Parts: sequence; C-alpha cells; structure tokens
Amino acid sequence: MTTTPLSRPRSTGPVRLPSGWVPLDPAAPPDDLARGVPVPDGVLCAAAAPRVATSGTRPALLLARGRAGVAVDPALLDEDDDFVDDQGRTVRYRRWQAAADLRTVCESWTWTDDDDVVTQLLAAVDIADYSTFTDLFEAVAESVDPDAAG
Repeated sequence: MTTTPLSRPRSTGPVRLPSGWVPLDPAAPPDDLARGVPVPDGVLCAAAAPRVATSGTRPALLLARGRAGVAVDPALLDEDDDFVDDQGRTVRYRRWQAAADLRTVCESWTWTDDDDVVTQLLAAVDIADYSTFTDLFEAVAESVDPDAAG
C-alpha cells in the first residue's frame, strides 16, 4: 500500500467536474467519445470534454455508486494498481487499457464504505491525449466526496 495521500479540495457535491465539460448519457455516448469506456451500474453523473482532443476523441468522466465497481481484466492492467490514502480512507487507483479499444486508457479511483458500497470515479482518454489529461483527472478524483455520493 502506498502512503501517497490525495489532497482534498472537497466540492459541495459528490464530485467537482472540470469547467465546461458537458453531461453525457453513458447509454448513448457521442460518436467521438474515447472508445471502450466502461459503464458501471449506478452512474450518478457522466461528462465529456467540451472539445475533441488531439486524437480526434473526447475524454470522459463517470461517477458511480453501487455494490460493485467496474471489473478489470488483469491482463489489461498497466503497472498502476495501487492504494492511496484519502484522509484515513483507502482508495484503490487502477489504470488499464479498455478491452474494446486498446488505444483508450482508463483510470479508476474506488472508495468502498463499511457496508461494501462502492463509489467509483472512472476516466477514459485516448492514449495520444493521456499526458494532457492526467493531472485534470487526478484533480477531479481529489474532489470526490464519497459520503455526498450516497
């Protein structure tokens, strides 16, 4: 377990999305969304970047709450499968390639409460755009308040 803490600029709701990002329906994503975005049960909000990125696709963010998070094929995991500290609460961070399109990099931050309810933030972006969005995704993860998601 790593001891790297998430910094915590808490939002007033379950998550603070980037300015200008547009809501999306994960059941009917736009054609230019990063391919292979996993969609868990219990989506609370989903958003896409306001503009197409260099790769020609839009990055996406989803926040969900339910009994199970997104299952990840271990063969698709990148080197990042870590645990971080969020003010005494353990958060699992994972990065992997989407099974449906290996150009899509997915990241997830998962909080599990005492009742085994999972709050999960998912981010997806084309690999060509990953370095542009990684800090933004981390800032959004730092804003997640799993207690407000319930």
